[in-house]
Amino acid sequence: MSSRKFLFLFVLVASVTAGCSDGTTSTQVSENQPCLSGSTDLDCKAAAEVRQIATGKLLPNSAKVEVQVGSVVVGAQMDLDFSIVNSAGSTAASALVIKTIRLEYEAASPAETAASRAFECYDAKGQTKCSAMDGKWAKVVPASLAGADGIAQEQFRIRYKHFDSKVRKGKVCIDFAGDLAYATQDFCMTFQTTLGKPKILVAPTDVLFPYVPLGSELTSTVTVTNSGDAALLIDRIDFEADPAFNLVADNVVHAPGQPIEFNPIREVAPGSSWPLVVRFSPVDGLKRSGLLKIRSNDTSAPVSGVPVVLTANSKVPCLKLTPEATLNFGAVVFGNNTTRDIEVASCGSEVLTITSIDWKAGSNGNFTPDWTLAAETMPGLDPVKGPTADKPLKLGVNQSVKFQVTYEPNVISPIDEATGVAKPDVATLVAASNAAPQNLVMQGIGVKEACPQAKIEIDEGEEVIPQTTLHFDGTSSVAPGGGVIKGYKWSVQQQPEGSAQTFLPSTTFPTPTFTPNVAGEYIFCLVVTDGTDQKSCVESCLTVLVLPSDSLHVELLWNTPADKNETDSGPAMGSDVDLHFAHQDATGPDLDCDGTGDPWFSNPFDTFWLNPAPNWGSMSGGVPDDPTLDLDDTDGAGPENLNLAQPAGTQAEPMTYPIGVHYWNDHGFGTSFATLRIYVFGTQVVEFQQVELHPLDMWYVGKLNWPNEVAGGKLPVLTACKQTGSACLAKKDPSDPKGGQMWQTDGAYCITPCYQHPATPSGGATCK
Repeated sequence: MSSRKFLFLFVLVASVTAGCSDGTTSTQVSENQPCLSGSTDLDCKAAAEVRQIATGKLLPNSAKVEVQVGSVVVGAQMDLDFSIVNSAGSTAASALVIKTIRLEYEAASPAETAASRAFECYDAKGQTKCSAMDGKWAKVVPASLAGADGIAQEQFRIRYKHFDSKVRKGKVCIDFAGDLAYATQDFCMTFQTTLGKPKILVAPTDVLFPYVPLGSELTSTVTVTNSGDAALLIDRIDFEADPAFNLVADNVVHAPGQPIEFNPIREVAPGSSWPLVVRFSPVDGLKRSGLLKIRSNDTSAPVSGVPVVLTANSKVPCLKLTPEATLNFGAVVFGNNTTRDIEVASCGSEVLTITSIDWKAGSNGNFTPDWTLAAETMPGLDPVKGPTADKPLKLGVNQSVKFQVTYEPNVISPIDEATGVAKPDVATLVAASNAAPQNLVMQGIGVKEACPQAKIEIDEGEEVIPQTTLHFDGTSSVAPGGGVIKGYKWSVQQQPEGSAQTFLPSTTFPTPTFTPNVAGEYIFCLVVTDGTDQKSCVESCLTVLVLPSDSLHVELLWNTPADKNETDSGPAMGSDVDLHFAHQDATGPDLDCDGTGDPWFSNPFDTFWLNPAPNWGSMSGGVPDDPTLDLDDTDGAGPENLNLAQPAGTQAEPMTYPIGVHYWNDHGFGTSFATLRIYVFGTQVVEFQQVELHPLDMWYVGKLNWPNEVAGGKLPVLTACKQTGSACLAKKDPSDPKGGQMWQTDGAYCITPCYQHPATPSGGATCK
């Protein structure tokens, strides 16, 4: 019998009795001989009892036996052993003669054959099938009479072999002789398999790597345990995490971003466990996270799977140099020098250990560090060399020290003939520690005479989201000899194509504002003039990175050649092109003739100028699952920006969001050219450039999929709409040679001319 533990549930006990003839004279128990004269029928009757050996339970005639097979793996088998006992108490009782024990069962699976079925009946040893034992079973007599005339019990075995999870039903009948009553009555039992229930337990459900140094790897084991009484089947694990994580299952390494599907399905037997190993190898010192969802056949567990949250580098050292990125010494008169302070701070949650702060190869030698100030407060620090591997600088949480760097030009800086600006001396300090490395670039120029130095300060920092108003301050600029600064000149290199913002109130204001509304890199520069009309020898510049913070960011810009000043504002001062972002349930009239209702101008399911903040998702105000049109430009080149923090959709049921562009009103400026960009998690993944639109054109850009291949799904980011000919012309006249279809794999953009929705007032444009 299998060593596995099996639980068999059986019902009630009864006995089967048979009568015997009257008027007998025999004094022994015999199958054929009559009873003694004067004995009663009760004395002569045999009593048949069938017991399940493992439990000792008695089974009545017509018993229903439930066999729990949830713990049996495919291919394994289990045995149920039964005994037949003659429980008659009289020495005159007849013997039980077993003529046949027959199994009635029909195979339920093509995998079963005549030689191998889910249910089979065997003798006590499990070697000879019951069908081959006819006439060979022993006589069964009461236990007190066991001997030459018979045995106290006969045994047989029902064997179950597990092919699959289908329910199996069988019937076993015993045909007795030895008493006239048995000739008309069989003893039968029915068998039916039940699967039981699996129970998934996952521990831990929060995997935390507080700190993993660069170049190292840590692992943690997540144990999946089956505490139920049926096989736990795991068909899939969703794995969405930072690329620094990976997962090892059954010695196979899986990267995040794609679901892990098991074929064949991974089976965990009752009482058994399955280890999953999570590994983390950092590429920087930033906090990283991820999520596992383990999906199984446990109906009490979440349908999407048991979640396991992954967190790494939640307690990490952090090194911060102030100033950040660049330290500009400005212009220094040849023969003189200037000294600046540099602060080294521990900005993390662990002790910062700095092993060196040294010059990068190729740095200019006119810069000299001095660690005297730091050595006064940090015993053991070398005042000349600073921190070294032998004598590192250790800073506790929020602790900081300062050292100084002196710039002394040894020549007058040459002038770049191409730009007319002095070529600066450049040196780079590299800070090495147990945190991410930090660099600080230093610049300075040597001049004959002192000149004013521009200094830029910005309240919002050097990385912001689109439409953040930046507040600049140039009043910290200094003039030689304590003179005054009387003039300011701001400029910006706007790297993102389509950005056309300006400084307000002007480029000569000492504290202007600027609102970058297109994602990308902006370089802001300042040149100042002192009271003697001397300008800065070198302009001061600061780079600001503008990136969307939401999961999804859609950006529309356009340029209209006939509009000579696209930065002016006011009614009808420029063309009005609109961005549309719709829910997949949005529907309306089929004006583009593609055979389905159009999603545009559907309220509340289309996000556009008339419905900028719909409520699509959860009714909870704390869940950012609704899109917002954060900028609607009615008189120029855009942009129009749409953001969605938590798009809907799952791997099993992805969501599609239609995206469109409508040329609402040209205000007489005519043809315009649209550029549309899509960002996922701050990275631009889709761009259409200079798509020609005429007044009242509706451009069906396509359908955005979520989750997509960038967001951990399998679908492309965008299913773009292409068309051959005009679907509406084909609808009116199938023979029209200009007719065609939308949603083709290739062709022109899906643009429907003269698109005017009946439920939305016209913008006043004329269709041409």
